Amino acid sequence: MVLTAPASIAEPWKWAVARTVQENWTGGYIEEPCGLILTFHLDEAGMRLTALHNLLKATIDGLSHVLFKPGSYGHAGPWNRQDWWITHLTAEKLVAKGDPSVDIRVTDPMFAQYARIDKPAVEATIPGTAPLFAANPAKEKIWRQQLVNAVKTTSGAPNGDVALDFQFTIDPLKMKMADLDNFIVPATTAAAIALFGTPYASYRITTLAGVKQCGNDNGLIGTTMRAWSESTFDPAERFMWQDGDFTVTYPDQTVVSDVSTNEVRTEMVKAFIDDDAGFIQWRDTHPNAFIVNAARTPKTSYLILHRTSCYSMNNLRPGYRHWAKQYIKICSDRIEDLADWARDNVDSHAVLRPCKHCHPMQE
Repeated sequence: MVLTAPASIAEPWKWAVARTVQENWTGGYIEEPCGLILTFHLDEAGMRLTALHNLLKATIDGLSHVLFKPGSYGHAGPWNRQDWWITHLTAEKLVAKGDPSVDIRVTDPMFAQYARIDKPAVEATIPGTAPLFAANPAKEKIWRQQLVNAVKTTSGAPNGDVALDFQFTIDPLKMKMADLDNFIVPATTAAAIALFGTPYASYRITTLAGVKQCGNDNGLIGTTMRAWSESTFDPAERFMWQDGDFTVTYPDQTVVSDVSTNEVRTEMVKAFIDDDAGFIQWRDTHPNAFIVNAARTPKTSYLILHRTSCYSMNNLRPGYRHWAKQYIKICSDRIEDLADWARDNVDSHAVLRPCKHCHPMQE
């Protein structure tokens, strides 16, 4: 599930995070640089379909409502907070052993810095200030192409799942204005294009980290991106959690919030990949619902909307033995939620194509 949008999902998720952090946090507002560690525990479908950077903003909005003062810039509201105090962030997604959830830890900045002693498979530096989320699409496009060009001069993308780390060196005046996650989100999209050739492969990024720091006296402003293959990762080589004998606290406590996604997960959108039995059970118990048939790696050119009662969703085509292998099934009781899923996970301009036989758009 993508937790940044649509609002029908994001808002209850933010409040769920805020409530849980409120229950665990007994300190006052944080008013000095801090670090943040987020661990998302997702089901198998979530691991394969959800881009890690799409989970960041709503989660950070929710925890920031409790941990930071209201923001001094922008529109007043519950999510406009001074979370620019977060200077170091590491997030990862793992397969859930139980219910999907997110663990939240606020730390001293140094303990939230992603550190590996093995050489990255890719390292590229882009001069100038990185674009902020949704601030300047034209600038973002130019910066993205600069990153693509820089990566072309390296040895190429790592194999398999990827760990990605950004170091944003910015104008000192922006340290108390620009949020770290607003740098990370567009940079990650650009990195997916540079590394994999498409933003749709960003689900392969299973660890995502970032640091924002002041430019030095020489005015050297820029962004360095490093990427590693997760298959070569040895946990003993990560400084951040190398010593397991102490508990990181900030200030004088640790927030470890087990926020279950079941609070807002509902069944708005359910994805089935390599799960024929799960799809059949869902289809047969939702006779008035809808299904998007999509390629295993969803593409805008093939997002076909069906009713659950459609003949093609109840009878396998000749030569096919599985419902959710070559093509996956994205299901919901509401067409609106499926349209939102497509825009959030495939392309912001993605459009569902109605089946010509079951006419799902008609009453």
